[in-house]
Amino acid sequence: MLGYYVTESWDGKYHQLKVEVKDRPDLTIMVQDGYFNPKPYSQLTDFEKQLNLVDLVYSENPSALAVTEIPIEPLFVSAGKETFCLFLSCLTIDKRMGIPPGKVEVSLFLFDENNKTVLAKQRQVDFSAYDRRFLYPYITAKLPSAAYECRIVIRDALTGQAAVGRTNVYVPRVKTSEIMLSSPLLFIRGEEYSFMRLSDEGSKTEATITNFYRFLPRNHRPIVRDIESGARKILAVQPVIFCGGHPLELELDVWLHPRINGGSINLDARLVDVKRVDSKKEFIMIEIDLPSLNSGEYELEVKAIAIDTKAQFSVRKLLVVV
Repeated sequence: MLGYYVTESWDGKYHQLKVEVKDRPDLTIMVQDGYFNPKPYSQLTDFEKQLNLVDLVYSENPSALAVTEIPIEPLFVSAGKETFCLFLSCLTIDKRMGIPPGKVEVSLFLFDENNKTVLAKQRQVDFSAYDRRFLYPYITAKLPSAAYECRIVIRDALTGQAAVGRTNVYVPRVKTSEIMLSSPLLFIRGEEYSFMRLSDEGSKTEATITNFYRFLPRNHRPIVRDIESGARKILAVQPVIFCGGHPLELELDVWLHPRINGGSINLDARLVDVKRVDSKKEFIMIEIDLPSLNSGEYELEVKAIAIDTKAQFSVRKLLVVV
């Protein structure tokens, strides 16, 4: 096996290869005829750009250059007899450390367990207004109970620089109970951020993250799957639905379950505030203390217990300590 370094000139020209071996007529030489230097993304044809997108969406190891991995977190939002699934991602809009500000193409695909496309969205977006800020794109969908895979691709319109995110999720069946909890939305103290909805403009306006989680803390930004090991305090916005039609006094219990070593860690948690929307719905803000954690995957569990009726409901979400 032979190899040598080449300097990418980004001119799209073809370079011929030839390998000769002296004084060894018994050898068979197998070598490709040559290779093309890559062309600038802006000079690719529409068909070539589409092939590039297919590579980014379907390949586990895309051949495209400068691919950045981004997290995607599925959130389940209870609406009584139906459940919305909200796929939330996180981008750093920064020329040096993330996605450059400017015009980008955002593509989102949702596949079922048979790898059939059940949802596909594509939008042209200008990130210029979000320079040096955290941006949280998301999409909402009502999905039947099944296993799905969500993939999101973001490409710079000029350079083709890409960010790719993937996640697997199982949408559970709706469980009826006196108390129903949605997935908690976690926050950590941080810089200014913005949400960006990727759904169609004509879709229902109430299916937005700010309606699903109306209690958004100041001076904090959302956590999407990943959290630094040094974090010691986080806030959780926990939506609650009372199916009996009247609010109940709740006792909250918060646990952390390591995925590798097993076991459970009971976390100290304090009720910060409650925002009641009506007799059936309220939003609870909880401050949670985290212990010193090793890198790895954990499940954060929030359990609500009705003090009078002892009815209970719990939800879990993935938390990756990096």
